[in-house]
Amino acid sequence: MFRVHTAVTGLPGGNAQVLHYFAGPGAATTAEATEGIARVAAFWNALKATVATTMLFSPLSIVDEVNPVTGDIINQLVGTPVSNVAGTATGDAMPGATSYVAQYLTGVFMNGRQVRGRTFIGQVVEGQNTPAGKPANTATIITAGGKLALQIVTPLSHVVWHRTNSHGNGSAVSVASYGCNSEWGFWRHHGLTGH
Repeated sequence: MFRVHTAVTGLPGGNAQVLHYFAGPGAATTAEATEGIARVAAFWNALKATVATTMLFSPLSIVDEVNPVTGDIINQLVGTPVSNVAGTATGDAMPGATSYVAQYLTGVFMNGRQVRGRTFIGQVVEGQNTPAGKPANTATIITAGGKLALQIVTPLSHVVWHRTNSHGNGSAVSVASYGCNSEWGFWRHHGLTGH
């Protein structure tokens, strides 16, 4: 399983990292790492109009190969670098933690709950509100999520890493569909976020 990091700057209260996970069909390769990085860049590019111009998303070219069962990093690969993605939304900023919440749905249930991932996306501006104060561009976020599953060159699956409390019981679960919360989320980032 691969873990692609995105360094996020421009958030009120500090910087953060967002993590996305992918699984290849065979042995880990540089081509697969490059594919993961490119898909993450496509994700940020597809939603840049929903975030403030202060935001910058920088997918890193060093990709972790992670054992999905233990969570241990077993290798690092260097993929082809991509350009940073800046937000393009202008206007008054909403409160700093307010964010869209992209949902990564697997359709797989464990202990009565669906295994799913999410990414908090901010900082947003007042123009992103509906008259009822709800997220206005959820369809854009859903479309952006789909970019994580869309093959560019190399086959790769977008996955959610299911982590348990005990070391050695994790798993990579393939994402089946994408969604977006109909309510605003609140990104309480402490330097790292992911699914």
